[in-house]
Parts: sequence; C-alpha cells; structure tokens
Amino acid sequence: MNFIDHPRLVPQTVEHRHYQFNIAQVCMDSSTLVVLPTGMGKTIVALLVVADRLERTKGKVLFMAPTKPLVEQHIRTLNELLAENEEHSACLFTGEVAPAKRKKMWNENRVIVSTPQVIQNDIIGGRIDIRDVSLMIFDEAHRAVGDYAYTFIGERYTNTGVDPLVLGMTASPGSDTEKIVEVCKNLGVQAVEIRSEHDPDVRPYVHHIELEWMRVKMPRMLEEAARILRGMMDDRMKRLSELGYMRRGSRVSMKDLLELQGKLNGMLRRGEGAADGSIYTAISLVAAAMKINHALEMAETQGKEALRLYLERLEGEANSKGSSKAAKAVVYDKKYRRVKDVIKQAADENPKFDKVAQVVLDQLRRAPGSRIIVFTHFRDTATLVTNGLEGLKHPGVKPVRFVGQASHGDDKGLRQKQQVEVVEKFKGGEYNVLVATSVAEEGLDIPATDLVVFFEPVPSEIRLIQRRGRTGRKSLGRVVVMIYQGTKDEAYLFSSQNKEKKMKRQLDKLRRELGVRTSRSGDVDGGREGFVISGDGQVEVVVQESTGPAPDPKGSLDRSLEELAWSDIPGKDKAQTDLSRFGEETVEEMDERDRIIVDNREFRSKVAQELARRDVVVEPMQLQVGDYVISKRLVVERKETDDMVQSLIDGRLFSQATALVRSEYQRRLIIVEGEDVYTVRRMNPEAISGAILSLMLDFQIPIMFTRGPVETADVLLQLLKKETKEKQEHGVRDGKVPMVLHERQRFVVEGLPNISATLAKRLLDHFGSVQAVMDAHEKDLCQVQGIGKGTAREIRELLMANYGGKD
Repeated sequence: MNFIDHPRLVPQTVEHRHYQFNIAQVCMDSSTLVVLPTGMGKTIVALLVVADRLERTKGKVLFMAPTKPLVEQHIRTLNELLAENEEHSACLFTGEVAPAKRKKMWNENRVIVSTPQVIQNDIIGGRIDIRDVSLMIFDEAHRAVGDYAYTFIGERYTNTGVDPLVLGMTASPGSDTEKIVEVCKNLGVQAVEIRSEHDPDVRPYVHHIELEWMRVKMPRMLEEAARILRGMMDDRMKRLSELGYMRRGSRVSMKDLLELQGKLNGMLRRGEGAADGSIYTAISLVAAAMKINHALEMAETQGKEALRLYLERLEGEANSKGSSKAAKAVVYDKKYRRVKDVIKQAADENPKFDKVAQVVLDQLRRAPGSRIIVFTHFRDTATLVTNGLEGLKHPGVKPVRFVGQASHGDDKGLRQKQQVEVVEKFKGGEYNVLVATSVAEEGLDIPATDLVVFFEPVPSEIRLIQRRGRTGRKSLGRVVVMIYQGTKDEAYLFSSQNKEKKMKRQLDKLRRELGVRTSRSGDVDGGREGFVISGDGQVEVVVQESTGPAPDPKGSLDRSLEELAWSDIPGKDKAQTDLSRFGEETVEEMDERDRIIVDNREFRSKVAQELARRDVVVEPMQLQVGDYVISKRLVVERKETDDMVQSLIDGRLFSQATALVRSEYQRRLIIVEGEDVYTVRRMNPEAISGAILSLMLDFQIPIMFTRGPVETADVLLQLLKKETKEKQEHGVRDGKVPMVLHERQRFVVEGLPNISATLAKRLLDHFGSVQAVMDAHEKDLCQVQGIGKGTAREIRELLMANYGGKD
C-alpha cells in the first residue's frame, strides 16, 4: 500500500488513491465542487487540500458540516491525520460554546470546524472576520440553496475574502440543472470535479451493491380504503375545477397541491377572488385535499396500522378547540365513515413488514455479525417495525428505533447525544438493526452496513443515493426496496430512478463540457510541492507543478455555463493581498463598523442577514421593547404583514405600542414588511386602517411600509446614518418625554459607559440608589452580574475625569 506524506500530515496514515489525489490537486488551484459517491473518501480529499493551504498560506481553514455529529466526525479525522502543530491546531465550534469564547477561539486557531448556523450568527454579530480564511469547506454542499446558511456564508466569503478558495463536497447535487447551478453560484465555484463508480481511477475501490425490488401485494381491504380515499380526492379536484382553479380531470401529487396552495395565497394577497368568496373556498378545498392525500399515502405505502394512527390524529384535530375547517370537512365526509368501517374490518396484517422481517432474519442467519439499516419515511412506521422485530423474539435480532430530535406530541425525539449513543451501540453490536427515519441518511457517522432495507421507495434521487450509500463501502453490499404493487410506491420508485439517471446525464454533460481531467489506472499523478507518495519500498518525491499548460477550470466552466444557458457564477478579480496584514488591523476595522442592536428573536431573520451584507455589525440582545435599537433615542418595531394583522386580532399591537411610548426612547418607528396588509388576512380593511391611524395619531408612532427584508435593511441603515450624523450637537436630554422617578434613575445610570437598560436595573437593585452607584469602587461594581473589570474601570474613569467640553 502506498501513502501520501506531507509536512502537515501524520506519516504513513493517508492511503494514496489516484482519484483522491488528482481531485485534490484541482481543488488546490480553483474553487471546486466535488461530486463523489458516498463512502469514497471526500473527507480525505478535503484533508489534502487543508494540508496544502496550511503549508502555503498564513490564512485560516474553515470546515463546515450540517450537523454536530458530522462536525465532530470531521474534527476527529483532522486531529488524527494532521501532524501536531500549535500553529494549526483545530478547534470545534458549536452553539453550546459561548459567543465570547468562540471569538477567542477563532483568533487563536487556524483550523475551525463548525456547523454553518454558528458561523452565520458570528458573521452577522461581528464576532469573526472571514476575510483571512484561505480555505472554506462546505460538506453536503447540495444544501447551498435558498435560505440555508451556506448560501449567506458563501456569498460573504466570495465577496470579501482576500484569497478565497472554496471546496464544496457532495455525493448527490440533485437532478435539477438549475439547482446545480445555484449551488455553484452561491459558493463561488469555479470548477467541478466529478467521479462515479464507473470511472477508471475509482473502480478499484468500489464494491458491488446488489439491488433488489421486492414487490408485495396490497391487502384487499387496504385497497378498498385507498379506492375510497381517491374518490374523496376526486371530489375536491372536481370542485376546484368548477371554480376555475384547476384543469378538469388532472391527477395531482402533494407537490402539485403545495404549489396550488402557494398560488392561491398569492391571489388572496392581491385581492383576487375575494369578492365572491371563491378564493376562500378553494383554499379550504386544497387544505382538505392535502390531508386526504396524506391518508392515501399511508394506505398505499405504509399499511393499515399507520393509516389508522393518522386517522385518529385527524379526528383529534377536527374535534379540538380551534380546529381547522379542512380537518372537519374531511372527518365529516360520508365517504370518510366508509374508510373507517373498512379499516375496522381489515385483518391485522402488513405484508411489507412480513417481507422486511424475512429479509432481516435471512441476512442474520447467513452472517450473524451483520449490521442492517431499515429506512422508513414516517415515525409511526419506525415504531411499528421496531416493535414487530422485537416481537419476533429471535435472539439474533437486536433492533433499535432511530429518529430525529423534534418531538411530536407524545412522540419524543432523540437528542443529538442520544443519537450518538445509539450509533456507538450499533457499531459495538449491542444493536444490529437500526430502524431509522431520514435522520440516518446524512449528517451522522454511521458505519458501513451489510444490508439496507427501504420500507418504501423515496421520490428523491438525493435521498435514494444517500440511503444506498450506507452499504457497499468496505465489502459487497445489498439493498432491498419494498413496493406495494400498483400504488404510489411504484410511482416514487420510478421518479427517484429517473431523477438519478437525469442527474448522471447532467453531470456527465457538465464533465464533458468542462473537459474535467479524469485519470486512468496507471496514469502518473500531477505534481504539487510538498507531497510525497511512498510505500512498498518506493518513494516518489513531488517537488513542482506538472509540466505542460496549466488547466483553466474557471474558463472551461464559464464556457460550459454559457453553452448550457447558465451565467453569472461569481468569481474573484482582484489583486492578491498579503494575509499577514490581518490581526490588529482587522480588529481596528471591525471596531469602526456600524452597529445595530437587535432583539434575540430577530437575530436569525433575513433582515439581520441583509444588514450584515451591508457590513453592519448586528449585536443580539434581549430587548424589553422593539426589535432594533438604532441609537440611544431610536427604537424600531418590525412586523411582517401577517403578524401585524394577527397582533391586532389578539390585542398585542396596542400593548406593544404602549410599551414603546413608555420606553426610554425618544423616537419610535414601526416598519410593516411584506405584501398588502389589507389582503393578507380575511379582515375588514377599515379595522386595519383604524389601527394604523390610531398608532400614528394617538400613540404618535410613525409607520413605514417595506416590500421585504432588503428594503427593511435599507431603511434601518438610513436611520443609522441619520442618527450618527444628528447626534453630534444634540443635548442628550432634548425632547425627552416625562418620566416617573425610577425611570429617571435608570436613565441616569444608563448614561454610564457600556450600561444597557438591563445592567442599569441590576446596578440600582444592587446598590439601592444612583448616588451609591456613583460612589462604588471598581471591585464593588464587578460584583454585579454583567459588569466586568473593563466596564468598571471605564465607569470610574468617566466619573473621576475633569470636564473637557469648554469652548
């Protein structure tokens, strides 16, 4: 066996695989998206690039992954394989680490491994500066779409990085061309490196996976229940067609229903269909159809017991206080009664589970040391399968239920610590059958398994690849997919297979257009200074770049995207800057940035992200009133249109307005964000107008309307600039509204350095009077929670300093 040796790697630990080394070399030169099958060592590719950047630059390495267990897995790999060196010690960022400590860790370490949400929060809060990051790694890069944190971080890094290099890694970017392009754009990718199990340099390391589709006949009574449910669905579709909102006779999926729901809500906001009430009828019909469609999916993919449990919950929803019209419409339908009668008469059988049990038992009889994963789409089914396998009373079958963290009513989720414990017991053999929902598809360090069973097919090609990738890593693998004949199961199987084929075609086309280098078995690897290939008594020292013209992956990508009608992949066109300038200069620059205090509940909003994009430091704090504090005299309350109307209905609106008026802030503003506030809910427009007039006239709070987070951020930034400019010559008490004694006392104390409203109250509670606060020594001030030595020293210096404001 040959190894890759490098000054930054532990000797004789990293096996030399041609495809990993060749991919890594491309990634060292260009921001690259790497598409590599599950289990083929994407982390080793990342490790080689990390070693290269640590050796050749002075910048940091930021390695991100979607979940804490996956982050912990990556940092274990780095700590095991990176040579010990204080200069590039790796540290772990999680939300459990205090922000102040994270800031210190960021400054002291060169390699940071973190979940993206934590990094996004620290960027927005101004605690870290990513400009000096020389390599940013995005694991599970296919998530870099929409509002996911990867999108924000990638954009910021591409726009502000001094010498940015991005490495995105995924096993399945998806079949949608637009989504693949969106990932590339959002991460600033300049090249794409693709390998499949059929490539010559990958084939020696791939183990065959036996794939079997096990078709099962659906029980007769369950077929009857499904037939009645389809009739209920047809009734709703016919009515929607009569109202003009759907083509007659069209079959719909849940995706279709969600799209129609979004379309109808948009029409309602614009006031379309409100005059005759047809839009409200249509919205209710779609909501009912979605519930019926889910019941149909239970019948056609899960079985009698799963359907029965769902119908019980549906009836509970219909009979609860404040129940939805849609739930009542379904439960009170005469055909629904027939479904219930059929279910009662049906035998307690589940042919799918019988087949699962048979496959599991056969595997464990042939190979008692096997590890097996049974994937189910729904928690109810995971419970039923786990209980069923336990009920076999077979000493060799040791099942465990494995679900996500969220709790649903009485169904409690597994915390991440519990998930890790279950996985460790699965590795150790205490359990040998993991009955898992989608939580086991990605983001957890689950060992390779001998058998993967799908209780039902999944319509997503990404999930299909991720599930299948749990087997066949170190030896031959086997996948068995259970399918009810003539049901949604077959449609889902067809959909996922087609999408996977489409994804492969898209990637193959992209690879051809890019001219991506794919080494053949026996090819000589290109060179990179510092890397050594050693083993089997031979040592090859790589001392310089390969001869011949340098590849132009960015130019190739640009040409390819143009031919494919893709465009505008962000790139960098700036002179290289010496990274050694970061340090005290960065701290100084960050201290001078504009700052806005935001309520903790608003910190994760898109508005906060937009402010960060404008280089504003957003400081989270628990505010007593308002959402954004622009200055000591100006506070802003932000309300999305739906919340504006809802707060009017439940009475919060005027309570919040009263609190704003009674607060210490001289200036207050309410921003209403979103589409037309008069059409967002079915509410009398005159009531909304009356409320707005009352806020402006009675409470004297101006109101401003914005179309979305971008406009809101622009308004807040304009307010900040205005306040910064105007505060120069204004008396600090000008125009202050009358206050009662305790408000005046807090107001005085809040004028001290770094003292917020909360700290002022704590100081007064502790010392008892303003005079006592002013007379307190530094050590006495430090006894109050939240007052550090620095703040105490600043307070005393201010109080003891001579006045220097004379003309």
